[in-house]
Amino acid sequence: MVTTIRYEVPERIYRYSTRHWLQRALELGDFQLVPASEYAKQEHIPARRDQEINRKIQRTDGSVRVWAQDGTEIGPVKNFTVHASTGTDYLMLCFSTWYKDFLFDDFSGSDACLVVSNVSEFSDRIHAAVEQTLPGWVGFDGPVSYGLHSDFGAAFLKSDDYSGQKEWRFVWRPPHPVSKLEYKKIYLGNLEDICEVVERSYVRI
Repeated sequence: MVTTIRYEVPERIYRYSTRHWLQRALELGDFQLVPASEYAKQEHIPARRDQEINRKIQRTDGSVRVWAQDGTEIGPVKNFTVHASTGTDYLMLCFSTWYKDFLFDDFSGSDACLVVSNVSEFSDRIHAAVEQTLPGWVGFDGPVSYGLHSDFGAAFLKSDDYSGQKEWRFVWRPPHPVSKLEYKKIYLGNLEDICEVVERSYVRI
């Protein structure tokens, strides 16, 4: 059975970081793909810290509604828990689908933003570069869902706590399940035709 997933590619995506690293990304296409397992480490700031491989999402407010097969509503369920697992470590690169000043603060140390103005072209280039470096891996990108379900699977599912990030995620799965991967550097070449780096603009009081 073939499952069709329909989604809209955003007009732009944004990556928040320091100008030094974003300038390298702009001029060289220099990106570091991060293992999902790394995000569970306590030293990460709250905006990045999460259990990306084995996820548990809880709803205790009675907002989950359940229906019987005949369509009869059984009623709201309290203490509802969803367990979702990718079954393997994987590599990823994360962006946001909007430009918001508070995200510079959430991603501590960020003083600039890489703006990708042609998302489809960027996607083609980065997947081609990863295929050269990691042949046989499965790569895809799409929107993260916040709540209890994602059509893209567990790698694209996060709790409501992170919904303000409006994440667009690039994911690459290894050919066989592994418990721990290493960081991987890739180079796309110059991206100035489809990207730009903008500095944070705000007034200090």
